[in-house]
Amino acid sequence: MSTDQPTGSPGPAGSATPATATGSAGSAMQRAHRAEVSGELVAMSFPGARRVAGWLFWVVFPLLCLGALALAVLAIVDHVGNQPKGTRGTYVANRTCARGICLVGGTFTSDDGRIKVNSLLGDPRWATGTEHQVFYDGTGVEVVGVVQWDPTPSVLAGVGAVTYLGMVAYFLRAARREPEDVNQS
Repeated sequence: MSTDQPTGSPGPAGSATPATATGSAGSAMQRAHRAEVSGELVAMSFPGARRVAGWLFWVVFPLLCLGALALAVLAIVDHVGNQPKGTRGTYVANRTCARGICLVGGTFTSDDGRIKVNSLLGDPRWATGTEHQVFYDGTGVEVVGVVQWDPTPSVLAGVGAVTYLGMVAYFLRAARREPEDVNQS
């Protein structure tokens, strides 16, 4: 005798589960209920789980991917060929510390050797005697280091977004072709 009957079965406290009009849906719900009562993990067992998963897969994640793709493209475009204004040169740092406060002052020499300026402020992380490629605009008292931007996070975000959007597009196309394949057979 089968335990999957559409007429309702006793629940955990002796109550009966309501019978459903469709036998397969009722039996699936009864199986899920029995599995939940016994402590087994039941995938998509809460009401509306498939609807939530569908909205996440088909709407929310693709929108997030479009946003990530836009941010990745903007980050790459902003950094390509972008450099500070001023004269490029070499800066030799000299670190001076007093009472726990350190200043980095040093000498700037332009790449062509025509400009040499002493006592310019630099990045406080630079150690004494180290050389750095910098830009000096000629009006201030500090130099700006040449930024070594790493595009890896932006590229990975863009590739991940394109991959997910491609997968969603593939599934959409396969779902649209499925009725055509059935009609041709």
